[in-house]
Amino acid sequence: DDMDMTLDSARISLTLSGKTLLEFMEMTQVQALLEGGYLKVPDIYTGKSMDIRISEGRFHTGPELNTELLLTGFVQDKKTTLSIQSVSLKEANRLSENLPANLVFTLGDIKIEASTDIALPLDFTQLELQLNAAVPNLERLNEFTGIKLPPYGPIDLSAKLSLNDVQYQLKQLVLNIGESELIGTGHLRP
Repeated sequence: DDMDMTLDSARISLTLSGKTLLEFMEMTQVQALLEGGYLKVPDIYTGKSMDIRISEGRFHTGPELNTELLLTGFVQDKKTTLSIQSVSLKEANRLSENLPANLVFTLGDIKIEASTDIALPLDFTQLELQLNAAVPNLERLNEFTGIKLPPYGPIDLSAKLSLNDVQYQLKQLVLNIGESELIGTGHLRP
């Protein structure tokens, strides 16, 4: 399933200029303010989605301005932010194989950061992310796992995340829980 975003309103400023198609693409400037609505972020394997109720969003890109989407809102009653950042349009037009991207997602006091070089054309099955996550303690994950977890923590996770036909794979996994450190590989089958 694809991500789906519904907005209550948007105000967009768009500037276009250029003599050739390449100049036109490189010189485009966009500033957008997004208000209200929902973003549905589906799990690739189950199709179930996390629904983010958007309070406000901002999107901007341009020839010298890095591309960024910043959304603030709520998942259930937890304050949530989602930031996706990449390079400027001028730099993106010069890249032919990979597009760098960074993602920061917060859900209450849970923070997940990911960075990748997205292979072009985009194929999520070939995507590999450097993932870093911080959770105050395991109990914070109870509502997402359906399991009562103990209050061990804080938790810091670092891994290379990739996908295959049935599960998420974690390579170069380093998991710190309190004073304990686990190193290895893992997988998560939703």
